[in-house]
Parts: sequence; structure tokens; C-alpha cells
Amino acid sequence: MKKMLPFMLLVLIFFTGCSKVILKKVADGLSGESEGSAFTRDNDPQLMADALPLAMKLYETILEKNPTHADMHRATATVFCSYSYAFIHFAADTLPSEMSDTKLAMYQRAKKMYLRAREYGLTGLELRHPGFRETFKTSADSALSLMTKKDCDLLYWTGLSWMGAFTCDKFDMKMALSVPKAVKLMKKVAELNPSYGNGAIDEFLITFYGAMPSSMGGDPEKAKVHFERALELTKENSAGPYLAYAAVAAIPTQNQELFDELITAAVEINPEDERNNLLFRTIQQEKAKWYMNHSADFFVGTESEEEVDSEEEITVEEESTDEDSAEEETTESDEQ
Repeated sequence: MKKMLPFMLLVLIFFTGCSKVILKKVADGLSGESEGSAFTRDNDPQLMADALPLAMKLYETILEKNPTHADMHRATATVFCSYSYAFIHFAADTLPSEMSDTKLAMYQRAKKMYLRAREYGLTGLELRHPGFRETFKTSADSALSLMTKKDCDLLYWTGLSWMGAFTCDKFDMKMALSVPKAVKLMKKVAELNPSYGNGAIDEFLITFYGAMPSSMGGDPEKAKVHFERALELTKENSAGPYLAYAAVAAIPTQNQELFDELITAAVEINPEDERNNLLFRTIQQEKAKWYMNHSADFFVGTESEEEVDSEEEITVEEESTDEDSAEEETTESDEQ
């Protein structure tokens, strides 16, 4: 998600026939690398949820007019994947079970958004390495052998989108059978750049090794290794690794002590410490607080903070009622 060009320039592009040279310069500006943007540096997720759809359509419009721009495909894959995770997928995860129809609809919408992002990513890789898609179908290893460190962003966002689509619909058998290819993309990133995204690839591998069954490559010990590596790379100043490890190491084993330790650490992290990634750090903070307030949903025999507060309110009301009744009885007795 890069800085948007001035509005009048965008109007010029969309509503007049400008040259391919200008279109390429616009695409270069939108897809260029930067340390952050007006989007990623914002601390208001709702504002960004409302604003990003327009930006996403602008990206697609530029791409439609300049379809051979590989970096523009990468940027578009990034924004669609990010939006799906931050504002649809996570929101669906937090819905209560009684809203199952809404939850399912949101998962399906997130899946479509992820698949859209995956398509942009695969096309970007094809543009960088002609013949990639066809070779990847029959021999993923051969196709990936051509990749360089420059391709890490495309590989990462394509793989992440692919896995995101799967997690939204685990009963899609065709998607499930394709998971190994998505994992190969991510592992190639780890091979080319072990510190990619300052621990981002390790966060993915925490989830993969921790959540997948052994028959699909899961390995709890490897999940722990990547958790510790992610903490090292982020200097223990990112909620992401704590949240990922809590989901795969604490909840499945019903280890509430470990869960509480991890979630507390995540909640205590200050999103403002890293301004260039403030938006997603803020969202992670909200996720950590949600986990903390809903621990009863994951562990048998525990009550969430919301349930405790509700019970305390009921107790106060009952005590107040009892006191009122006692006062009425005393008054009646005095009158008699």
C-alpha cells in the first residue's frame, strides 16, 4: 500500500486517454518501495476499512491499463490480501457462533478476496519469469529455482493469499490439495531471505508447522523454533508472534497458563513503537485484547472477562434488590 498520487492526476488518468509512458510512471509510483504510507501509518482501523476499497479499485484500474507491470501486480496483491485479512477474515473470526450464517458469508467473501490477490501475485511472477505458471503446475521446485531475492515480495503475498483462502474454507478439497504449492512459495521466501519482513515469514511458519497435521508437514517443535526466531527478529516488540503461537501451541493443548502469558505479552506491546506499520500493529493489539476477553471460548471451565462482569452486575442487582426488600419489610414492621 503505497502513497496515492494527487487526485487530479488520477482523474486525468481515468477519464482521459493518457499515454502508456504516463501510465507506467503512475504504476511505478504506486508500486514503488517505501518505509510506510498514509495507510500503514494510520492508527484508525475503521477509517482505513472505509478508505481502502477505493484505493483497491484505483490500483485495479491502473493495472487494467498497464497489465504488464509486474510490480503493480505485486502491489495489488498486497493490498487485496491485507484488506481481506484485516477487515474481513479477522472480523469473521470474532463473530459469535449464533451468527453462523453471517460468519460463513464473511469467510466466503474473504476467500474470494484472497484468491483475487493470489491471481495478481501469480501473474506478477509470470511477468517476471515467463513460463512460470505452466512450470509451477507440473514442477514447483523447477519453477522456484529461478527465483531471486527480488521476487520475495511476490512469493510472500501470493503464498499468504493462497493460504488465507484455504483457512477460510477448509472443506474445499481442491484448495486443500493445493496447499503444498502455497507452502513451497513461502519456504522459498525463507530460503532466499530468512529475515524477510522482520519476522513475517517466521510468523507464517509458526502457524503452518503448529496448525497442520504431521501428514501435511506439521511439526510443533519447528513451530517453537520459528516463534523464538520471530521474537528475536522483532526484539519481542510485535504482537504477531505471540498471537500466532498462542493459537497453535496453547489453545489446542488447553494450556491456559501459556495462553495467558502469551496474550498478556501481546497486549502490553505499544503499537506506536513502530509508526510505519502502525495500522497492522493496532489491529494486532485489538486481536490480542479480543483473545484476552474471550478466553472462555477456547478453554473448558473458564469464564471470560465479559461473563465475569455480567455476573458481577447481576450480583450487585440481586444485593440491591435484597436490601430494598429488607427496607420495605422494616418499614412495614414499624408501621404496624
